[in-house]
Amino acid sequence: MSRIIRVTMYGICSSAIAVGSGCNQDVTREDLSDARNEVIEERQETQVARQDAQEEINEERNETEAERQKVMRPNFDELNEEQRETQEAREEANEAIAEEEQETREAEQEANRIEAKLKAQQSRDAYLKQAQAQVHEAELRIEALEEKADGLDGAEKDAIEVQIEELHTHQERLQDEIDDMKSLDALKWQSKQAEVETAKQVLAKELAETK
Repeated sequence: MSRIIRVTMYGICSSAIAVGSGCNQDVTREDLSDARNEVIEERQETQVARQDAQEEINEERNETEAERQKVMRPNFDELNEEQRETQEAREEANEAIAEEEQETREAEQEANRIEAKLKAQQSRDAYLKQAQAQVHEAELRIEALEEKADGLDGAEKDAIEVQIEELHTHQERLQDEIDDMKSLDALKWQSKQAEVETAKQVLAKELAETK
C-alpha cells in the first residue's frame, strides 16, 4: 500500500507546470519543451502507478490464497481480513491510477494550450510587423516636417505644424491599438484586428497627404 501512496504523492507534487504569471503573458519555445517533458513524466508516473498497484494487489491475493490453503482449518477471521485488505488494495490502486491519469490529461492539455498560444503569438507578431513599421515611418516623417518647419514662418509654418499634430495623433492611436492587441491573450489577438486595421488606414492616408 505504501508504494501506491508514494507514487500518488509524487505525481501530485510534480504535476504543476510553470508557464508564467498570467494567462496573457507570452510563452516561449522553452515553455513548450517543458510542457512536453511534463507529459512524458506524467505518462511514466502513470505506468509506475499501474505496476505498483498490480504488485500490491498480487501480494494481497497471495496472502489471501495462503490463508485458504492452510493444511489445518483456516482462520476465517484472518481470511476475511486478507480479503478485505485485497479489496482495499484494489480500491487504492484504482484511485492512484485515476489520479495519475488525470494529471497526465492535464499535462497534455497544458502542452497543447502552450503550443497553440506560441503559434498564435507568431501569427500576431507577423501581422503587427507592418503596423509597427508604419509607426516608425510616421516618426521619421514627423522629424522631417519639424526640420522643415524650423525654416519657415507665418502661414506656411502653421500649416506644417498642423500636419505634424495630425500625424502625431494618428501615430499614437496606431501604437495604442498595437499595445492593446499585445496585452490580450495571444489566442485572442484577432479580436483587435479590426481596430488596428482602421488605425493603419487612417495613418497611411495621413502619411500620403504629407509627402
